[in-house]
Amino acid sequence: MLFLTQEDPIVTQVPLFDAKNRLSALVHDAESGAPVELTRHGKPVAVVVGRDSWDRLHEEQRVFGRLFDRFLQEWPPSGEEQQSAEDNPFAGIRSRETGRDVDL
Repeated sequence: MLFLTQEDPIVTQVPLFDAKNRLSALVHDAESGAPVELTRHGKPVAVVVGRDSWDRLHEEQRVFGRLFDRFLQEWPPSGEEQQSAEDNPFAGIRSRETGRDVDL
């Protein structure tokens, strides 16, 4: 899933039935860096972005994916490598108590 950031220009909304007649102009706008949001019955259904924007967003997604995979492989540390309370920002947050008895 790709997300536009606040740094991206304001998105122009165009009804799908209008977009069919103006596709060349909308693609030109997207190539110029202005994303175009296509709507059906007033609800967003698609976004046309230029290739440069697509490549940038797609690369950001891949970089995040690699970093997240690395995080999942490294955390939590195994029992031997368990960090001390000073090194682990999450140490002591969760109580080890069993909790209270509840009648259902």
